Amino acid sequence: MLHLADARVANSKAGFTSRGIPHDGPRNYVIYNGLDLERFESRALYNGEKLGFHANGRKVVGMVAEFSDYKDFPTFIRAAQDVSARRQDVVFLAVGDGKNLDACKGMVSTNEKSILFLGKRKDVEALVQQIDIGVLCTFTEGISNSVMEYMAAGKPVVVTNGGGSCELITDGVQGFLVPPAQPLAVAEKIELLAGDSVKGRQMGLAGRKRIEQRFSIKQMTDATIRMYRETLAGTASKS
Repeated sequence: MLHLADARVANSKAGFTSRGIPHDGPRNYVIYNGLDLERFESRALYNGEKLGFHANGRKVVGMVAEFSDYKDFPTFIRAAQDVSARRQDVVFLAVGDGKNLDACKGMVSTNEKSILFLGKRKDVEALVQQIDIGVLCTFTEGISNSVMEYMAAGKPVVVTNGGGSCELITDGVQGFLVPPAQPLAVAEKIELLAGDSVKGRQMGLAGRKRIEQRFSIKQMTDATIRMYRETLAGTASKS
């Protein structure tokens, strides 16, 4: 059906590639998701304690995602365990629900105080405001809303490379792209950012700027209107 359409749209170049269609072909439009930046304009009204955890002066590293087969929480947890074995100034938050939640909880000792499972939440924006480093480990990805939210809140990111992630992040600018299923690579970048607040702040600001320029509601709306106008004009010329 895609090949019969007058126009085809995906929210990433990777989306077209996954279907074997060139993203820059005729009648193909890449329209990135738009994020409502007003959700992140003000500081969160809640501190970590009210959100269900105690940072106690530690750096906060968070991964927000569904515990599904497509999201690689085990790599996040192993990276957290690796970092926690060397330093006690970092706390890790696993936020979300899903079929693999219990299995992931089973990877962590009941006495572990540095890796916390916060479950499904409706206050994600407030949580994101409280973290210092946003992480997303996956097996496949288009354009991640979670990563966009980290960046909109001005947080540096550590994200699995693959799919559309490289369209959202430039490695070393807004954060770091790491190989899939490599906990030690994730841990290395987390430690780097945890130990360098200046770099983290610079990357966070660059991420916010990236969202403002390429992933705003206005950008998405303008691109969608342009697609319809061009498609309708092309259809009319054929009749």
